[in-house]
Amino acid sequence: RVGTEPYGMAFTPNGRKLYVANARSNDVSVLDDEGEEVIETIENVGLEPRAVAITNDGDDDDKDETVLVSQFLAIDRPGVLIGRDDYKEGRVTLISTRTDEVIGQVTLNPMLDTGFRSNGSVLGHVPPTTPATFTTVTGAFPNMLNSIAIKGSRAYLPNTAASPDGPLRFNVNVQPFLSVVDLAGGAEGSVGGVSQTLNMNRGINFEPTGPGKVFVGVPWAIAFEHGRNVGWAVASASNFIVKVELDANGTPTINAPAAAGQPSG
Repeated sequence: RVGTEPYGMAFTPNGRKLYVANARSNDVSVLDDEGEEVIETIENVGLEPRAVAITNDGDDDDKDETVLVSQFLAIDRPGVLIGRDDYKEGRVTLISTRTDEVIGQVTLNPMLDTGFRSNGSVLGHVPPTTPATFTTVTGAFPNMLNSIAIKGSRAYLPNTAASPDGPLRFNVNVQPFLSVVDLAGGAEGSVGGVSQTLNMNRGINFEPTGPGKVFVGVPWAIAFEHGRNVGWAVASASNFIVKVELDANGTPTINAPAAAGQPSG
């Protein structure tokens, strides 16, 4: 028996321990190498732990790795007005395999510009126009962190980001993020001060109109090919998987056009 409503789990690289995230009891169970005995229960892992992934430095020692556990729902940011597009942030808990204790948290910040515009802002007291003009920049925060996959020096978390500020519109209020964690730095991945987190809908609006123009709805999991910087993310609300490519720095792209008239990849 483990905790309440177990969701994600992962073995250490050499199989000596199994970590299980228990979403309702808000803890992580550590089991022995045969998965038959709970040897530790780790608390203070945050609310609703969900996905689990473990680093692998390639040696025979399982006591020098880091366990990453996602907190499924975003956390309020102190001092930010509730309901704003940036009022929450995602969290990933870091656990030492040597001590089975929490050693830190990674904050996944809101994206201030998702690439889409709304017709006004409820909380910003910007009234909508008639006809609609869609000139108000919208943001979104990482949410519904259900899956973690490690590739190289980065971890990748597909999630359905929330953009709660009205007015309601289908391409404004949720976005499919692929959040990135820099494993060496223990922080959200960035290159040159620019976040590596990707909005997988960004550029969809530039696709030619037709059956191929489909939003990436509810990205739920991701897996990477062996030996290639290519991954596949499940879009569970769109009934397809989408190809993700990583550059040399681990920055992801789905090769959507960046402007109208550009070819789609």
